[in-house]
Amino acid sequence: MNENKFNQLPGYENIFKNLKNVLNQYIKISGSKRIHNFNLNQRNLNDSGFENNLIENDFNPSELIEEIKNSYLSRDYLEGEIGLIDGQDQYDGIFNIALYTLITNRVGKLYQHQLNKNTNLDANTRTAYKETYKKLMLQKKDAITKLIYSLFIYKETENNNDFFYGCRTDDFGDSTFVIDLPIYGQMSVHFGSKECLQNIEYIAKQNIELILEKKLELGQITEEQFAQIKDKAENKGILPEYTGKLYEYSSAIPLDYCGEKFEMAQKDLNLSGKMVSTINDEDIKRISENRKYNSRELYYFAIKSDFSKNQLENLSKYLQERDAEITRNETTAKTSIKSTTIDVQYLGRQAISLTSAKDRKNVANHEDIRDTAIENIPKEK
Repeated sequence: MNENKFNQLPGYENIFKNLKNVLNQYIKISGSKRIHNFNLNQRNLNDSGFENNLIENDFNPSELIEEIKNSYLSRDYLEGEIGLIDGQDQYDGIFNIALYTLITNRVGKLYQHQLNKNTNLDANTRTAYKETYKKLMLQKKDAITKLIYSLFIYKETENNNDFFYGCRTDDFGDSTFVIDLPIYGQMSVHFGSKECLQNIEYIAKQNIELILEKKLELGQITEEQFAQIKDKAENKGILPEYTGKLYEYSSAIPLDYCGEKFEMAQKDLNLSGKMVSTINDEDIKRISENRKYNSRELYYFAIKSDFSKNQLENLSKYLQERDAEITRNETTAKTSIKSTTIDVQYLGRQAISLTSAKDRKNVANHEDIRDTAIENIPKEK
C-alpha cells in the first residue's frame, strides 16, 4: 500500500498534544477553586437519587490541579498511528483519546454556558465565543470518532474484556456514548444529533477498514482475521449498546487516584489484598448486596478497582436487580400502609347510615349537656 495523505492514520503524538492544549485551556478558564468545587459537587444526589460519598476530598484546589495534570498527561510517550502499535500502547492510547473527548466537551460547555447565560457579552465577543464553541464541538466529534474505532480495533484484535462501553439513549431520547474508564470512572458525552452519530459511525468504519488493511500488510493479522473483522464492522456494527446503568450523569474531572475512602471500601467489602482477576461471580454478588454503600458507590468502586468488562456487566446486573427489588418493596410497603389506614370519614358515613334521626338527636343533646358541664367546672387556683 502506497502511503499518501489519504491513507495515513492519525498519530498518538497529535492526540496527546491536543489533550494537553485543551486541558490547559480548561484549567485557565475555570480556575482551581471552581474545578475543586465541581468535583466535590459530584458527591451529591444524581438523577436516580444516589449520592457518591466515595469521591475523595484529599486535595486543596492547587493540589487538585497538579493531580489532574498527573492523571491526564502521564501518557506522553506514545508514538505511531492509531491501532498499529503494541497492544499495551493501544490500551494506553485509548485513555488519552477518552480524556481528550471528555475535556474537549467540558471546555465547549463553558463557552456554551457563557453564550446562553451571559447577556452582557458584546457582539464581537459573542461571535468569537460562537466560533470557538463550533471548533470545540468539531474537535469533540473527531475525538469520539477516534475513540470508537480505537476501541473496536483493540477489542477485535487485542482484548475484548478490558473496556465496558457503548451507546445508550437518555431520558430525552438523545444518544450518548458511555465508557467505564478503568481507575478513573464512568464518563459520558452526547453525540449531538442522530445525523452526527451516523456521520461519526461512517467515518469510524472507513478508518477501521484502513487500519485493518495496514495491519494485514504489516502481518499483525491474518487474511482470515481481516475478513472476519471487516464483515463484523460492516454487518454487525462497530458501536455496541451500553447494557450497564449510567450513574455519573456529569463525571466532572475524574482522576487516576484512590485514597482513604477507597481503601476503607476495600476493607468493608473484604477485598483488601485480593487480585481483581480472582474476583468471581460469587464475590460480585456479595458486593452488590452490601447495604453500607448504594449502587452508585459500589459501581464507582468497581471501576476504580479496574474491574474487567465482564465483571462490570455482572455487577451492573446485580445492582439493577437490587434497586428494582428495593423499589418493589417500598411500593408494597406504601400500598400496605395506605390499605390499613383507617378512613375516618368513611366510617363516619357508615355509622350515620346505621342510625335513625332520633338516635342522632339524642346523641347531640347528650353532647351539649356534657360540654356545658365541662365549661362550668371551677378552674384550679
